[in-house]
Amino acid sequence: MATVAVIVGAAIVNAIAFTVGNALYDKFGRTDGSEERSRHDKAVENLQKATTAWNQYAWKLSTLLITR
Repeated sequence: MATVAVIVGAAIVNAIAFTVGNALYDKFGRTDGSEERSRHDKAVENLQKATTAWNQYAWKLSTLLITR
């Protein structure tokens, strides 16, 4: 019986914590995300440039090794 009480009590605490967390996020945590989006877009552009440069280097290296 005590086990059931512990499980029910843990479920109630979990539900309260979840509800309070959501309420705090709604009150303080919402932003439009424009800063995060621009940072993400810049990171993706940098990754694409680096990938392109690496692919060109790898292609040149592979053709150099094949021709020797």
